[in-house]
Amino acid sequence: MPFGGNDCCQCNVCCERGRRGKRGRRGKEGPQGVTGPSGGPPGPQGNPGPQGVQGDIGPQGLPGGLLGYGSFFGMSQGLNNSGANDYAATIAISADPPSTAAGSAVPFPRIAVPATGGIAMNNVAGTEFLLHNIGVYRVTWHLSVDEPAQFSLWMSDTAFASSGLFSQIVVAAGVPSASGQATGTNQFYGDTIFATAALDRVIQVRNYASPAAVTVTPLPGGDRAQAVVINIMQLA
Repeated sequence: MPFGGNDCCQCNVCCERGRRGKRGRRGKEGPQGVTGPSGGPPGPQGNPGPQGVQGDIGPQGLPGGLLGYGSFFGMSQGLNNSGANDYAATIAISADPPSTAAGSAVPFPRIAVPATGGIAMNNVAGTEFLLHNIGVYRVTWHLSVDEPAQFSLWMSDTAFASSGLFSQIVVAAGVPSASGQATGTNQFYGDTIFATAALDRVIQVRNYASPAAVTVTPLPGGDRAQAVVINIMQLA
């Protein structure tokens, strides 16, 4: 039969397509290839970025490692005092402790520098000063009076004791703050280091054991008003 007929293949043999065989199993995984070469050398360092904005300046630290300080004063009448006379009246004699001030405490009603560390003026008259923290304190003060006198440092028996009971600061059965003068020609200078055992104690400088009430000398040694000063520092 000629090629191209409808009934036969080219091989002139009858044929038909067979079915697809099953998929064979997956072969085993081959060995790991050799590690490729490492990358090139590091690139050059980039240029520094722009400088950031400067931060705010922190608070100023306390001088000399102090934990707190305060400085207070009063002025007698004189040319360099533009305010009122803080010592127009005499300073009375204190009663024995424990007692109230009753006019016997020295006023330091003006603030020389803002106080820090829990130290503060405790009353309007400026005769009491608050020590908020428990710690070791150094207190110095100076003033001149016209009469023989004795002064010492006193501390309140309770917290925030404005016009409350006070006693002398006693250490080892003694009063380290006691100071005096036999005549009216010298300046008092007190310098005491002591510790507080409770929060919010109040201190004051008192006229104690003097023969009589005392007068703050208005113009000691010249024609200018006297500055009566107390400095309070927490050391530890």
